[in-house]
Amino acid sequence: MPLPSSKLEKLNKSAFPKLRAYTFDPSLSLTVEKQSEDDGIKLTGKEKEFIINACSELTYKEIAAKMDVSPRTVDTYRDYCFEKLQVKSRVGLVLYAIRKGLVKV
Repeated sequence: MPLPSSKLEKLNKSAFPKLRAYTFDPSLSLTVEKQSEDDGIKLTGKEKEFIINACSELTYKEIAAKMDVSPRTVDTYRDYCFEKLQVKSRVGLVLYAIRKGLVKV
């Protein structure tokens, strides 16, 4: 049974203060609209370059070769990006890059 809109609005504001709105589409997947304001996350140029490369099918070892750094450095970029962006996987990095326009789908 769907929540009444007043309860849904309360839940939206209290549980997800950084989200503008959320709705369920017909296929029951959660659609989230993030606020358009800057999220205040500062990434270095190398971290952005790593994220862009991580959105491809390259392995981390191949990314290291392309960026002309060691694989351990790529691991460090990955760890810093995961921490800064509060994501847990490469998929999270890809979603961030799409939302921020770093890559086009």
